[in-house]
Amino acid sequence: MKFRFYPTLFILVFHLFSSAGCMKLYEWNEEHISLFLGKFQNSKKEPENSGTKVQETNKFVTKEEFRKLKRDMLMMMGEFDIFENQRTEAVILQWQLNEWRIYGNLQQREMHKRSRYKNTFLMQRSARRRLYDHNIILSGIFDDRIKHKKLGAISSLFEGSVFIDLGSAILYEEGAPTVRDIFEDKKVSPHLSNIVATDINEEGARYIDIYNEKKQNLPFPVREINPRLVNPGQFLSLAEEFMNETTPVILRSCNSGPDLYYKPEDVKEHLRSAVRAFYDRNVLYFFAKFVLFKPAGSIHFEHLGRDSGIGNAHNSHAWQYVDWEKRELNKSFIPEKLKVDLVF
Repeated sequence: MKFRFYPTLFILVFHLFSSAGCMKLYEWNEEHISLFLGKFQNSKKEPENSGTKVQETNKFVTKEEFRKLKRDMLMMMGEFDIFENQRTEAVILQWQLNEWRIYGNLQQREMHKRSRYKNTFLMQRSARRRLYDHNIILSGIFDDRIKHKKLGAISSLFEGSVFIDLGSAILYEEGAPTVRDIFEDKKVSPHLSNIVATDINEEGARYIDIYNEKKQNLPFPVREINPRLVNPGQFLSLAEEFMNETTPVILRSCNSGPDLYYKPEDVKEHLRSAVRAFYDRNVLYFFAKFVLFKPAGSIHFEHLGRDSGIGNAHNSHAWQYVDWEKRELNKSFIPEKLKVDLVF
């Protein structure tokens, strides 16, 4: 399939991005525009039937070139709206800001280091089934019990996903307990192509070095992450070796990293970087208690709903008292009613 490239280039650009509220042409400088236009300076040439002469043809853009062009444009853009509407952005970012103020900023972190839960800190504790709501939500997606209002069942969009957990507590007890929950869940793991645990490796917290030297006991890959994950290349470095051109991505940051420790401006850049890195892919992101969805080819996250909040509570370990074998989907997942329906 080919798209004819019309000379009215800026109308095309405006249609692609401005109408979505994410692109302002007046913010582009000459370098950006020149780079963009440069892709179409040379007409494609195709041989005539005789094969002896070359004639200039109309400029066409293949579907893949068109997608590549949009990716390039996205990389050149500065700030853009992360969520599909301002209400969603306000709700999620305000909630994260409150978490950061109370628990995540440096001063609060130092104070909460005195509050312990077993052999980890109260605010970042980890344990088996702490985030098991996510298992039930993923099972609901793959069983077609969570249906998108516009797209219907989304199980096919996430079949074969690579699951990346950000901040996995790889040295706690048997290692990465909530990631093990995903790995061992026969209702979820068969639908995933790879499961990746991550942790930081900085001064005073050489978790990756210790793991590599003394343990290496996890049944899934472990990768190092930068404490400040705000660059598309950082995301790609975690996933590229496990992906083909269309592999979907499931991310999770819950009481463990960007959702708790990042300043508000870093949260925005973190999410924008995820969009840039995985623009062509379907993305599901368990960000704190929120379940976010970015369709392939979109630059906006949709808010599908939220989990019960059990795993995010800082002063409780209520997950230990849940009968997870009998847990119903509507107890683990509170849907955004304008976005999804639950099927019982």
